[in-house]
Amino acid sequence: MGVRDQPPSYARRTPCPEAPQLQHEIRERDRRPTLEELDKVLEHFFEMLARRPTVIHMPKVVAFAIFSTRRMDEIARIMWEDLDEYRQAVKVRDMKNPGQKIGNDVWCHLR
Repeated sequence: MGVRDQPPSYARRTPCPEAPQLQHEIRERDRRPTLEELDKVLEHFFEMLARRPTVIHMPKVVAFAIFSTRRMDEIARIMWEDLDEYRQAVKVRDMKNPGQKIGNDVWCHLR
């Protein structure tokens, strides 16, 4: 049987339902950024904003991330319709939760 006569590699693979699921170990944060480190980050983003005023206002995103304790992927999913100005709250869609990854929408208050 020549190379051309063999089925493609994906056709030769067989699924193994007994194989263990890969899980990564959750690492606890062992430190928080210092004020000097935060100053450097914000300084960088303010410089970017001065050079290109049309870029995303990252200083505001960084401040929101710090004070709301939301992850960047959670922040990136927020849409204008998720903002309730009257209640001063924002809906965080699919907020990280080890037991429920999808449909875990939570209202977070901004005050």
